Formats: sequence, C-alpha cells, structure tokens
Amino acid sequence: MKKIILITITLLFTYNCAITAGTKKMIVNDYNSQNRLNEPIHIMESTGGSITIPFWVSKISDENFTIAIEESILNSKLFAEIDEDSDYKLKVEIIDLDHPWFGGDLTVTLFVNYTLFYKGDIIFKKSITSEGTATISEMLLGVYRLRRANQYAAKKNIQILIQELETELSKKSNNLKDKISLNY
Repeated sequence: MKKIILITITLLFTYNCAITAGTKKMIVNDYNSQNRLNEPIHIMESTGGSITIPFWVSKISDENFTIAIEESILNSKLFAEIDEDSDYKLKVEIIDLDHPWFGGDLTVTLFVNYTLFYKGDIIFKKSITSEGTATISEMLLGVYRLRRANQYAAKKNIQILIQELETELSKKSNNLKDKISLNY
C-alpha cells in the first residue's frame, strides 16, 4: 500500500512540473508579407522573460521568444535574413505574462514592447498585447494547458508584430519614394 501511495505521489509531482514554453508552437508559419524588404535584420536578445521553475508555473524564456521571433520573421519573408551587422535592429522587451493559477480553459495575456532601430534611429515603437487560450479538451493537465496558452499568446503577439512592422515599413517606404520623386 505504501508503495502505491509513493508511486502516485511521484507521478503527480512529475506530471505537474511546470514546463517552459517551447519555440515550435510560438513560430508563425502561415503569414507571408506582401511588402518585403530585401534587407537583413538583427533581433536583439529578448529581455523580461523568465526561466520556468519546476513545481511553479510555465513561463516564456528570453532565448525561446527570440528564436520564435527570428524564425517567424524569416518565414514571413518581411526581411531577407537575420544578420547581427544589419542596419535594422529589433529590441524586444517582455513586460508581463499574466496567467491564471487554475481553471478549465486557461487564458494567458502577454505584453511586449518592440522597438525597431534603423542605423541607430527609432523608426518603430509599439506595445503589443495578445491573448492565448488553451482548452481543457486539448490538454487535460493544467501545466501543459498553461504552457500551450503561453505559446498561443506568444505566437499571436509575434504575428501582430509582423503585421504592424509590415504596415509601418510600407508607409515609410512610400514616404521615401515620394521624397525621392520630389527631388527630381
């Protein structure tokens, strides 16, 4: 009997360990930019993320969020490549990851500040808030459901970022073309 209780307790602790949000479910694969810059971009290491501590709650690490942004931007083809020496540099700051402590369907809210620099000048600055919900029907265990909700919120946040960047860079490109045509 003691052995059964010990095994049950061990399984409960093992299956209820918090797991960090992995990159695969955070990457945007289904968005193609219509206005592509044939330029490289450098994504600075994200700040404000957290390492997941076992027996606590799932978090989004800076490393995983940065990788997801890089892969998503490459997939969207908005920028040509990731290059540390690029004139375009994106600063990423996770401000908050708001999550429930328990529940059936879990909704996470992610707040991120983005700043895009071009040759040291700020050309885009935006705070983006996104939500991700994981249902009890897709993930039975709460720790996995919370991790999935984190991933959904991150993916949505990155998709909004790419759309906003595309819109803003398209405006700036059109303004530059107008200025050039006025000079001739």
